[in-house]
Amino acid sequence: MNSFRSFAAQTVQCSKVSVLKEEYEFRFRNELIGTLKFSSAFKKRAEAQSADGSWIVEERGFWEPRILVSVAGENRPLIEIPRLLAALIKIRLPGWRILRLKRDFWKGEHALKTDMNFPLLTMKGRKGLKSTYQIAIDSRAGKLAELPWLVFVVLFAVVSEKGKGA
Repeated sequence: MNSFRSFAAQTVQCSKVSVLKEEYEFRFRNELIGTLKFSSAFKKRAEAQSADGSWIVEERGFWEPRILVSVAGENRPLIEIPRLLAALIKIRLPGWRILRLKRDFWKGEHALKTDMNFPLLTMKGRKGLKSTYQIAIDSRAGKLAELPWLVFVVLFAVVSEKGKGA
C-alpha cells in the first residue's frame, strides 16, 4: 500500500466491499490504498487502515454530536470535530488551520475546503447497497500531514449521515 499523499492530484475510487457489511476499500486503479470498516451496526465507530497508519473514527454524543479520531491502540483522541449540522462540518487542525466539509445537495457531492475556499477533497458518488464514490484529491492536499485520516473522516461523515436519513 502507498500513502494517500502520493495520490495528490489523482482521483481515488472508494467502494463498499459487500452488501452485507459496512466495509469500504480505497483503490487507485487496482492498488489497495486503505480500508474503513464499521464495527457498529449504527455506524458510530469505524476502524481505518492505510500505509500511513491505523485510526479509530467514532461519533459520540447525542445533544452535541462530535467525531473523534484517535490512533488505533491509544485512548487519547487526535482531534475532536463538532458535528452540529449535517451539511457543514468545521474541522480545526493544529496551527489555527480550519477546514470545512460541505455537502452540496444539488451536485450530489461533499467537498473538503480550506477556510480560503480552496478544495482539498471532492467526493462524488452513489449511495445504496453497493455504494461507490470517486474522491478527487487536490495537489494542495498532498502537503497535509493529516490527509490520510481526513479522507477517512470524510467517508465516515458521509456514510454515518446516510444512516441517519439526512
